[in-house]
Amino acid sequence: MGGSLALALRPHIQHLTLVDHDPSTLENAAPLADTVTTDFAAGVRECDLVILATPVRVILDLLPRLPQARPQGCFVLDMGSTKQAIGAAMNQLPPTFATLGGHPMCGKTQGGFLAADPDLYRGRIFVLCPTEHTTPDLLAIARQLVAWIGGRPILLPAAAHDAIVAATSHLPYLVAANLMGVVAAAAASNPSVYPVSANGLWDSTRLAASDPAMMLDILLTNQTEVVPRLDEAIAGLQQVRQLLTEQDAAALHHWLRQRQQERQTYTESRHALDHLSS
Repeated sequence: MGGSLALALRPHIQHLTLVDHDPSTLENAAPLADTVTTDFAAGVRECDLVILATPVRVILDLLPRLPQARPQGCFVLDMGSTKQAIGAAMNQLPPTFATLGGHPMCGKTQGGFLAADPDLYRGRIFVLCPTEHTTPDLLAIARQLVAWIGGRPILLPAAAHDAIVAATSHLPYLVAANLMGVVAAAAASNPSVYPVSANGLWDSTRLAASDPAMMLDILLTNQTEVVPRLDEAIAGLQQVRQLLTEQDAAALHHWLRQRQQERQTYTESRHALDHLSS
């Protein structure tokens, strides 16, 4: 995510500093940036805008280090996948720091700078979550940044964002990961399982390839929203199980038909958004 952002922003900014703990990432990114370093304090020392594009708990570790690294303050934007904990940490910074939460609604299962794509954000929603320290100037800068990378900014309270993504992103990951576990267990005793699988399994388990470290941070910092959605999913599966057990064809058909219609509504909504973005 950070590499894709750097690639997309490079034509629009005068100076770009990249900070990463992995020397190989910095080596690959060096031709793009004016400065590369593994030293966070050195990296942010002269920056007017600091963008934190790391797993959520790393962001939560870096934010308290900003006042010592840049005592005079600066603009701060993050790209973490959950917002309430980050917003609360941003509110603890001195008033010299103008802060804004951000989350682009896109991504890849592949990580690392070599997987970066400058078009990753094009046409995609970029959620902006104001904090107590958000200023008009920072909000204008963030809107311009999103426009440069081809995104579509919308403002949401952090709590509303976290509730939405629990259902639309975090639960789908858990469902995909669990499905992959079920199929892997079947494949362990039957070598024909994987060769006989079709696109349905491939499409349905794509999210299971996501970085476990990143997803761990997401789930732990949004568990109050994820757990109720997980309960709803379990209840839905239990309902289907009961209908199958009872061989209630009419009720099962009704359940399946409802899900089909809801999928059609979702598809139409996505097509409308794509049309607006084109």
